[in-house]
Amino acid sequence: MILLLATAYAADLTMEIHNLQTDQGTVMCTLYSSAESWLADPGWTAVAKAKPIKGSATCTFADLPEGRYAVSFIHDVNNNGDMDNTWLGLPSEPWGFSLDPSVTFGPPRFEAAAFNHPSSSPIRGTAR
Repeated sequence: MILLLATAYAADLTMEIHNLQTDQGTVMCTLYSSAESWLADPGWTAVAKAKPIKGSATCTFADLPEGRYAVSFIHDVNNNGDMDNTWLGLPSEPWGFSLDPSVTFGPPRFEAAAFNHPSSSPIRGTAR
């Protein structure tokens, strides 16, 4: 009898962020694997950072098992490690999500930003 063991396929996940207004600071990407953990702290699966170059940045999550994921990101322009806000509580630094879901009053649902990994092309997001 031959016993076959199933192994989870792992591959790098690449998230391309565009429309950054400056190359200062760092882009911080946060990966989530479920609606229950979406945007929760500390509900993330992995984090990655990237340096902006010519208005774009690429975050890479190494050896990620196949599955359904969503990414949120901020462009920490002043490198203070936080998302800065206006006195009204609105973000004052660029931010976004995988697949660029529409955002009106509050963040999008997990499914609006979710994708299957591995993907045949990089996941994209546009800074707002």
